[in-house]
Parts: sequence; C-alpha cells; structure tokens
Amino acid sequence: MKIINKPIILILLLLILSTVFSTAPTGVSIAIKDSTGSDTELTKTSDLNFVISASGDTNAMCFSKSASACTSLSDYTIDYSTNVTLAQTGISLSDGNNQIFVFIKDSNSEILESSSSSDWVVYDATAPTITASPPDGNSFNSGSINIDVNITDLGAGVKQASILVKVDGVTNGTPAAITNGYRVQFTTSGLSEGDHNYTIDANDLLDNKATTVSRTFTVDTNAPTNGSVSFSGWTNSDKPTLTVTKTHLGNASVLMRFSCTSSSGDTNWSTWTTFASTYSDFNINSSTYGCSPSDWNKTIYMKLKDSAGNIDSNTYFGTVFYDNTSPSAPTDLAASAGNAKVSLTWTVPVADNRSGNSRVEIYKNGTLYGDINYGTTSYDVTGLTNGAQSTFKVRTKDLAGNYSSFTEVVTATPQATAADILVTRNNSTAAYAKNGDALNIECSFSPSANGAHIYYQFYNPTTSNSVLKESSSSVSSLSETFTLNTTTNYEKVGFWCEAIGSAGSGISYVTIDNVLPTLSWADTNNTFIGVKKILVTASDNKALTRVDLNFKNVIYSTTKDTGNNYYNDFNTTPFENGSYQLIAMAYDAVGNKATITKTITIDNILTIKQKAEKMISDAKEKQKTSNDIINLFKRESLIVPVILSDKKKNADTLLTESESLLATNFDSALSKSTQANDLFDEFNKTVKIDSNITKSYEYDKNSLTSELVKLGLTEQQASIAQQTIKTSNIQRKLTIVKAGDENKRQVKIEISFTNDTNETVLKIIEMIPKELVNSAKKIISDANYRIVQDDPIIEFTVPVKKGAKATFSYGIGEISTTKANEIIDANVIALFNSPPIIISQKTRAEEFIANSISLDSTQALIIGLIIIIILSIIGVLFLIKFKKPGQGHGFGEEKTLVEHLTPETPPEKPKWSAP
Repeated sequence: MKIINKPIILILLLLILSTVFSTAPTGVSIAIKDSTGSDTELTKTSDLNFVISASGDTNAMCFSKSASACTSLSDYTIDYSTNVTLAQTGISLSDGNNQIFVFIKDSNSEILESSSSSDWVVYDATAPTITASPPDGNSFNSGSINIDVNITDLGAGVKQASILVKVDGVTNGTPAAITNGYRVQFTTSGLSEGDHNYTIDANDLLDNKATTVSRTFTVDTNAPTNGSVSFSGWTNSDKPTLTVTKTHLGNASVLMRFSCTSSSGDTNWSTWTTFASTYSDFNINSSTYGCSPSDWNKTIYMKLKDSAGNIDSNTYFGTVFYDNTSPSAPTDLAASAGNAKVSLTWTVPVADNRSGNSRVEIYKNGTLYGDINYGTTSYDVTGLTNGAQSTFKVRTKDLAGNYSSFTEVVTATPQATAADILVTRNNSTAAYAKNGDALNIECSFSPSANGAHIYYQFYNPTTSNSVLKESSSSVSSLSETFTLNTTTNYEKVGFWCEAIGSAGSGISYVTIDNVLPTLSWADTNNTFIGVKKILVTASDNKALTRVDLNFKNVIYSTTKDTGNNYYNDFNTTPFENGSYQLIAMAYDAVGNKATITKTITIDNILTIKQKAEKMISDAKEKQKTSNDIINLFKRESLIVPVILSDKKKNADTLLTESESLLATNFDSALSKSTQANDLFDEFNKTVKIDSNITKSYEYDKNSLTSELVKLGLTEQQASIAQQTIKTSNIQRKLTIVKAGDENKRQVKIEISFTNDTNETVLKIIEMIPKELVNSAKKIISDANYRIVQDDPIIEFTVPVKKGAKATFSYGIGEISTTKANEIIDANVIALFNSPPIIISQKTRAEEFIANSISLDSTQALIIGLIIIIILSIIGVLFLIKFKKPGQGHGFGEEKTLVEHLTPETPPEKPKWSAP
C-alpha cells in the first residue's frame, strides 16, 4: 500500500472545506442616485446610477423591475460592482413609478441570493395635459368667473404654484385646489363689452411644461329687447312657422322660449332655444305650454335672454289663427265634352265657418290638373285628345290648408271638328293689306262639319263680329273673298272659322296700312364724282321692306345705314359726264310705294388713260357676251357666219393689243379699244338665232320592222331595235334657223330619247338623206360622233343615265334661203328611212346596217372573190349530191350580201337590250 504525500492531502482537505463552508452574499442593498450622486425620487432623464452593497461571496448581478425575476443563472450577466449605470442594467424606465430589484449570486453557481432588495424612482418626461371649463364661446354679464382646471400628469405630479391664468394677456386669479383639479376665479370688472380670451399654463414637478390652453369668452351686460312674435294668415299645423324679431346690443347669443300663457317662472314655458327669425317647433295645441286645442285664435307669448345671463323683463305676444276643420265639398259635379276639352260645372259648397274657403282643385284621371278661386262654378279642361276618355273630380281647400272630401267622379270623352284658316293676298299669306286689296279667306274642317261660318271683325276702333260666309250643309271647306273698301281708319281686321262641334280656328289678323312710306334725300350735294354714296332717309308707319334707286332705268338696291338712312355706293365712272334723273323708291310690306326724284350731274375728270381703261373695261364686258353667243351656237350645232366670225376675231385681237399698249401709249390703247368695242357691238347685235320653221319626223310603228330589215338588220335585230325605239320615245325634229346673214339659213336636227336600257352610254345611228346633205364631213354637232360612211351615215356616242332623257343635235352649216325652202317644200324630214337607231356602246354601226353601207372598189373586189369561191363550192356539192333537204340555199338561190358576211345562226340577244 502506497502512502500519500501529506502536503497534498492537506491541500485537498482545504479545498473540500472551502466548498462546504462558502457563504452566500448578505446585506444586499441598492440606492438610486442622479448624475450628481444624490439620492433621487423624481427624474425625467435616464442618467441614473445604482449604488450596490453586499457582504459575503459576491460574484455576479441581475437587475429587474420584477421581484420574481432573475431565476436563471443565465440572467446574471453583470459582474459584481458597487456602482452600475442604468444603461448597464438594460432596464427601460416608463412614465410613473419604477421599482428596480438587484439580485447577487456567489461564486458557487448553485447558490443564489433570494433577495427583495430594491429602490424606487418616478420617471416623467411627458408634459401634463390641461383641460378647462367652461369651453370656448361662453358669455358673461358681470362679476366673478370660475375657471375649473383639470391637469393630468403621468408621473411627477403638478406643481400648483406653476398654474398661471392670464386674461387678455394679464395674470388674473390664483389657483386653489378642488376635487379633481384646481379652480381659478377672476373678475370681469374692468373688461369692456365684447370678446376676450384667457390662457392657462402649468408645469409638473419636473418642470415639464404643458401646452397652453386658450379660451374665448364674451362680456355682455345688455339684455335683448324689442321682441315680437307673429304669424300671417291661417294654419292647420300644430307647429306653425312663427316669425320672430328682437334687438340686442350685446355680443352674446340670444335665447328664446314660448308659451300660451304669460305667467312668470318656468311653468308652461318651452325650454330655452337659440334665437331664429323663424321657428316651427312650438306646439300651439300642447297643454304642457298652457295651450287649448279648441281655440281657433291663439295668443303666443315669447321671452328673451342672452347666453351671458341678461334677461329681458318684457313678455311679447302675437296671434295665430288656427283651423283644422275640413271645409264642405262642392256638389252636383257635371262634365260636358267639347272639342279637345271638357267643361266642368258644380254647385258652390257652403261657406267655411272659420278660415273661409280659398280654392277649388280640379283633378283629371286622379292627378291635380289645376285650381281656381272659390265661388267659381265652372272650369274648362283643355288640351285633351279627342276620343280619349278622362275622369274628373273636385274638392275645396280653405285658407288654413284643410281639404274637403272629393266629389263624385264624372267621365267625359271630348270629340270635335278641327278648323283651320288661311288668309292670302296675291297668292301669299297676308300679314298686311291696304284699302282696295282683295283677301282670300279659306277655312277647312276635318272631318266635314255642319254650320260652318267665316267671321270677321275690325279693331281699333272695334266693330262687332260679322258673318262673311256660312254654309247650311256639311262641308269640309269654306272660302270667300273679302275686299278692303272701307274708308274708316281701322288698324287691323281679324278672320276666324267655326262650325258645330269645332273649337274655332283662332283669329288670323291682317294689319291695314294705307299710309305711304316717307322718303327724303339725306344728301343735298347733287354733283357726283367717282364713287358717290347716295343717302336717303326712309321710314314707314308699319313695316318698311326695301329702298331702291333707279338710274337710267336700272334698279340699284340699298343697304340700311344707321337710323332710318339707306345708302348705295354708286360708281359714276362707267357713265358719261352730264345731267341725269335719279329716283329713290321706298316700299312697305303692303306694297305702298313712295317716290322722290332729283337731278344729278356727273362730272368726272377723265384722262386719256382713264378713258382707255374704261373703253377696255367696256370691251371686256362685250367680249363676254360675244363668247356666250359663240358657245350658244356650238351647243345648238350651228356655225357663226364667217364675216361675223372674222369681226369677232379682229375685235379680240384689238382688245389684246389695247391692253398691252395701256402702259406705254394711251392714245393707241384708246383707239384700238374703241375699234374693239365697235366690232363687238356689231357682232353681238347681228348674230341672232331665229328659228322660224320646224318639222318633226313621224314613223309608222306597224311597218317599222320591215323598214329596218331593208336597211340590213336581221328580223331579230329589227324587232329589238323597234322595241327600243318605242320604249325610248325617240324623236327627231328639223329646224330652219336664221343666224345673222339675211340671205343665209342653217338646218339643225335635234334628237331626243329616254334611256330605257341598263347602260349609261349609248350609240345613235343616224342615216341622213342626201337631199339634206351629200357628205358626212359637212356635219357639225354638240355630241361626239363618228362618220360610218360619207354617204352620210353617222354614229353618235351619248352618255345618259338610266331612266334619264337625253337631247343632242347636229347641223349642216349655212345654206341659201332658196335651198332651205326646198328642204321644207320637199319635206326632207320624211325622207329619213327610219328613226335614229339606238345600239349598245360596245356595238359598231356596221354590225347593224350592213346593207345600207356601200363598198369601195377594193372591198367590192374582195367580197366578189369570196362570193365566187362560195358559189363554186356550192356548185360542186350540188353536183355530187351532198346537199341535204332543208339546209342552206339551193344552187341558183339568191343570197343577200348580209348572208354572205354573217353565219347562218340566229344572233344572240344583245346584252344591253331592254328586258
């Protein structure tokens, strides 16, 4: 057995004893200090220190605001020290009392000190809150005013000495503690009438300053006076709207209350309410206010005071007339139907015994239609639909607004004849007329009516109505002529129509005006130079319609100037200098005409240049006329005679030369423009169109088909062409025209037709007799055309809308008068073989009239060779007996040129043909 070293054993023994006999901390204490090291109970900062003391084994500390905390070894995070800051403890202070505990453990981690050692501190960093009464806007008359102040603080408590009340900025009153706060009493002595304010300030014991409270109040020592209460008329309401007045010199708000008695005190009086000029919340039938429901004339009393406590010693009163009894209803309601109206009648009800009857209400189909004064016994309901049934009932209303019961319901259906009137003068609606005028009066009735009348009446002076015309039978219209032949100065006459069952047409008035307009020259200067403003003054007693000027038989209109003045800016430069008559004419609405005349002198100083310019201007106007004449000739398919045409060309040339010379040689410009004027005058006066002989083509509709076949058309083509000619109503008219030269004439053919096809462009074939013209090249026309053959045959192309009528013409130029007479005498128009033939735009004339087209030598040779070849082939076939019965032509049978040129199959119906 090994013996252990004695020193080691001794050390182990000491360690064991130290563990067994270790002592826990005792005498633990904590003291809260401020930043200066002094004990503190109040603070508004977190700058605090904790002074700690303890005996025994002190190892680590734990701080908490709870006595039951720090139960885990992990809570002991702070090494033991005698001085610890609040920040080191990790504790946050809250407003109010804060109790802070400290726990200390020894070095043996299994032994803890269970101590309740703590200290207190009150933390308050929040300003107190002030509330005060009375609130804003109170009024006071005099004496002391108590302000009750309540200050709420979260911790430190209020410093009573810091409570400060200022009135209008001056400290007033001392705070005294009362239950739940403080009271400050100040006096209104020395304060002026009107608005003031006071403020309240306070601090807590830590000098946290509260937000200043500001209040307004009014000092008012004047009581309201001069009150009145009234009600106009009658009422059936328990709470009628009263009209209230007062006078108040103070600033405080005024209060009022009402009663049906004049007793003093609060008995039988309504509660005080804010004054208003109208008040409708007082029950005039409530016994609470001393009112009797049976009274019909009630006296209402009123008292006044203001919110400052100033009381009016007077009592005011007014009378309210009350009626809640229903009036009696009308009786014997009856309805009579008329024209778009129903006439109602009834018996007036007995008088109301209180407020009195006011109105009678009329109801149509259950809805209020209108009302009339009580005492009326009839009413016309108008604007109704004839044939539509309506129901009616009435009731009475009194002055207080009470209604009677309804009458019985009656039913009526309006029926009537409508009547209209038309008054005309000179085929226009007559608004004005004069003596001697004939007025046509026309009345119409729908449906026909019996007892139709036309009435008339004069006005100012007024006559009785008179019958102009009447009918004893049923008529749908009635008319009469009325002539104003009276010499009496009437202002107007009225006409109207009536019949049995009609409501009448209404009056149509015609104003009578026998007074001429007044007219005078507003300018006495009668010398006109350049552009002269001609000014006249005109007016009429009724209606002035226009003012005109007449100069050299040309009428010039005027424009209304200011007032009654009318003017025309008259250019005198186109006229020669000299004296002229100028006439002014004024017309009124009825045609009365006033005329005045004066002599004027045109005195324009013209230079050579001005004369040349005027002559050029005149020539240009005449040139326009000559151009219009030439365009007319073109449209009429006529030619202008060569001699006259040359004069027109010479005039055009001279005019152009004169314009170019105007800038360099005034004399030459004047000379050439004068010559141009003369030539234009000669052309315009000589070139005239005078149609004196006309012939129209007539054709035999029965033989037209055969005639068309002779022209080379097939039977089918001829039938179609005949039908088109009939439906298009095509016509040809020949006219002999004299156009200038007395010894020359022109022939014009005019063709017209209606497009009955589905196309918008058609072709017209015209085969013209040689007796009229021997060459197509001589033809002139306003339409587009093509020469088919010079023989002549012409194909015209004419655009025309479907269903529209088209007209075009062609002529043959100038011929002698003798030749023209021969054309008429020989009736050349009858030599046309057919009417103009209408074909499709896509078809050529050669396809339709092959037999009518002659061939030149080359064409004849080619066709001859073709015929020889065809006849040879036919002969060979005949000899070898290949010919079948019924097919083609036999040998030696005649075959037309058309048959040679076209296949032996029926042609298709042209697409353009009419259905």
